[in-house]
Amino acid sequence: MNHDEHEQSPRTHGQRTAPTGSNNMETHVTVVGVLCLVVAVPLLLAGLLLFLGSLVGAGFATAFADVPALGPLIAGAGLIAGLLMAALSLPGLLAGIGLLQQQAWAKIWVYVIAAISLFNIPIGTLFGIYAIWVMNRPQTHALLT
Repeated sequence: MNHDEHEQSPRTHGQRTAPTGSNNMETHVTVVGVLCLVVAVPLLLAGLLLFLGSLVGAGFATAFADVPALGPLIAGAGLIAGLLMAALSLPGLLAGIGLLQQQAWAKIWVYVIAAISLFNIPIGTLFGIYAIWVMNRPQTHALLT
């Protein structure tokens, strides 16, 4: 053996080396995770704003409306719509956070988000295809196991 075989480079000393191509898939997994969050976070914030805004709007509608039932009707519709929007953001939040932490359980949520996104033509369809492609790669399976 020569002297070079006994030395390790400082970059790989004590670190696990990844198989070829997994660094590239790690980037793709990160991109899918960030894209999930880019869609989910604004949806969550919009849902919370609608929820809170409906409460304020109901107070104004009750105070200034000739129809007393209008306030509770506005509040009820806003509360339901806001909660629905917030609930719809949860799978994307779980998928994004899970992928960024490279958790295996995040794959299920990504498949759910990707399948739903396929019907949102054209951007959602592109995201759905990309996310399914990334999740089905063997390197992704190895990365998230």
